[in-house]
Amino acid sequence: MILLSHDHHLDNLDHSGRKFLSSAPRVYRRGGAARRKCARPCSLAKCQHPASIVVFPADAPESAIYFSGDTVWFDGVAEVARRFPIRTAVLFMGAARVPAVGPFALTMTA
Repeated sequence: MILLSHDHHLDNLDHSGRKFLSSAPRVYRRGGAARRKCARPCSLAKCQHPASIVVFPADAPESAIYFSGDTVWFDGVAEVARRFPIRTAVLFMGAARVPAVGPFALTMTA
């Protein structure tokens, strides 16, 4: 299974990754990725930030897994915790920075 959100960022999905998509049994797409052509598309419900994803089996919503994606803490993250019984959280904590926003991180930090 592949969770795909930023397919238009070459640093997130390079050429070999695109090739791999065709062999994946299931691809869950988010945001703009859900509107672009891709192997085996299956869009998910929208979250406030397009990289954040909550998944759970239809028959076991109490087993929800939260993938933070490339986001920082904001009220929307707390909203996810209020709306879903998160059992597991996978947090992307790379502290990504770009000159355009100065010293502020674009992703969560440890």
